[in-house]
Amino acid sequence: MTEILNIGDEPIFDGRIVKIETHTYNPFANTTFGHSDEIRIPIQQQDLYTLPHESYLYIAGKLMLRNGEHIGPRMVMGNNCVAFMFDEIR
Repeated sequence: MTEILNIGDEPIFDGRIVKIETHTYNPFANTTFGHSDEIRIPIQQQDLYTLPHESYLYIAGKLMLRNGEHIGPRMVMGNNCVAFMFDEIR
């Protein structure tokens, strides 16, 4: 216990994370999502650690009105707007 508080020694760096991988996930069956639809992204390898601070979501799609009309360039989305599309991420 006293070794952990010894601040006079050299710092110990943990370099066990050896690489970072990027994976693409597409929806299984549903290609159109409505209000309150659930999106699941499975991670097959259970022994992995995820780094949420280095993660990102790339979302592509079309913005449409309820009558099917495309919104097009009239719509301007603000900064961090995608974060407000989700009420829970776990």
